[in-house]
Amino acid sequence: MISNFRLAAGAIDLEAIFKRDLVSCTEFKLYFAIAYQQSSPPLSPPLPLSPSPPLPLPSPVPIPKKNIKLTKGQAIDSSEQHTRFSPKNPIFAVFGFNRPQITKLPDIQYMNIFTSLLSGPTKQPQVTKQRRGIEIKSEREIEIMRQAAKIVATVLKEISQLVKPGMTTADLDVYAERRIREMGATPSFKGYHGFTGSICSSINNEVVHGIPSPKKVIRAGDVLKVDTGAYYQGFHGDSCITIAVVEVTPESAKLIRVAEEALYKGIEQVKAGAYLLDLAGAIEDHVKSNGFSIVEEFTGHGVGRNLHEEPSVFNFRTREMPNVKLRSGMTLAIEPILNAGSKYTRTLADKWTAVTVDNAMSAQFEHTVLVTETGYEILTDRSKV
Repeated sequence: MISNFRLAAGAIDLEAIFKRDLVSCTEFKLYFAIAYQQSSPPLSPPLPLSPSPPLPLPSPVPIPKKNIKLTKGQAIDSSEQHTRFSPKNPIFAVFGFNRPQITKLPDIQYMNIFTSLLSGPTKQPQVTKQRRGIEIKSEREIEIMRQAAKIVATVLKEISQLVKPGMTTADLDVYAERRIREMGATPSFKGYHGFTGSICSSINNEVVHGIPSPKKVIRAGDVLKVDTGAYYQGFHGDSCITIAVVEVTPESAKLIRVAEEALYKGIEQVKAGAYLLDLAGAIEDHVKSNGFSIVEEFTGHGVGRNLHEEPSVFNFRTREMPNVKLRSGMTLAIEPILNAGSKYTRTLADKWTAVTVDNAMSAQFEHTVLVTETGYEILTDRSKV
């Protein structure tokens, strides 16, 4: 966040101060006054020192390294803890690979120095209590998820068979919503953080989260991604396919084929006792060996009572996300996204649609997968509907 930040034109090095991200307001006054006194020439009268002593910083409380055992129906709840940000631990993590230290918030007010210098004092971070962490599904819950996933698989299979040039993405959206509701479920995506569609429909260089529109006409040669979800009796199913509309270019055909192969390369690593890095490595190796790039800005996720749950299911080797050990009863949405060119994306003005920065083609496949003791079960398997 802040490294070698200096005040008073280099008068004092505050690197040691910023080893912790938060300092008290009183301490900041003291440090700034010292910086002023060391500066030459002085620019203004010295700042008055506060008579109150600096407030002590809390000491981080390391988490003991021990095995965390989950049973069916149990979850790891991290809602009452805050993770200190540092360059080596840039995400919030509770357990797993590269575990950071976790500190309880004290009863005193803190400010972030860098933010405060730019925009004034900040409020104390708010804790949003989440109902669950990584959830282990019971047999009853798994059976409900099978039904939700079957609805999703059915809709995607039907869309892949009916899509043709001249249709609009709004046509596909209307069809998907009608079929989801006919099977007793509701669309997972519609209304999610304000999203207006029942499907995400992304064409060619659109990577993810394309909004269905009557103005978006599907044409021959398009690479069409259709992602949808169904909410059934309290649980979600989630899946995505990429469709080659009529005849596509040889490069686009290869991109679609490798994207689907990469999904199954990752799924083949799933079993109780395996780690997320096992999946990520298998996906990354297959993608890069075929000359394509993996989008790192979007990952897979847990799925169940919520459409997006812990953990993040990444598709590339990284030390920046928890390398979670898989347990029987976990349900994961595994979804590698491949680009023919650069891995980087940008978001359009609609605040949803992500596109490739170089306008290269993109492809994606996704399945909802159940972790079992001996392997996996693909809940959104379209070959079974």
